[in-house]
Amino acid sequence: MADIASTEWRGVELSFAEQFNEKLVAAWNSHQPETVLSLMTDDVVYDHAGWPTEMRGQADVRAFLQSTWAAFPDLTITSEGVMLDPAAASTAGYWHATGTHTGIWDPPGLNPSGRRVSFHGGAFLEFRDGKLCRYRVVYDVAELLRQLGVLPSTRSRGERLTVMAANLRNRLHRR
Repeated sequence: MADIASTEWRGVELSFAEQFNEKLVAAWNSHQPETVLSLMTDDVVYDHAGWPTEMRGQADVRAFLQSTWAAFPDLTITSEGVMLDPAAASTAGYWHATGTHTGIWDPPGLNPSGRRVSFHGGAFLEFRDGKLCRYRVVYDVAELLRQLGVLPSTRSRGERLTVMAANLRNRLHRR
């Protein structure tokens, strides 16, 4: 793996970005925490849309990975491209994930639905000494929850009723 960190130049070369992206996707799809963690610094900061807190360090990330794969044991990620910031040690990528919810998703404590999910998201990566030191993953969590049956479908009667209940609750709290 190329050394991308230096005091003179902080950029990431495209070849490094593409190779790292391939390794990260393969690591995720291996469902082996140590394989994913080997690509990260010990003090990695990981912010994930589907996790309630920012993770700091490999122990936090390991707990997240184990929870995710327990809930979605067949979760598969495919990359849809990588972009880089030529002035910084960072990249961004777009991905697609599929999986079946057959285990408890904790947090939030959602029992298995048996439903298959398919969703897209983005990832923002920062590097230090050739490893991932900051990782930010974003996606439409509400859409994922709709697919799992937690939230009602968009423009459905259930969504209208949910919005009406929320509006009523908000009106009562303002008094």
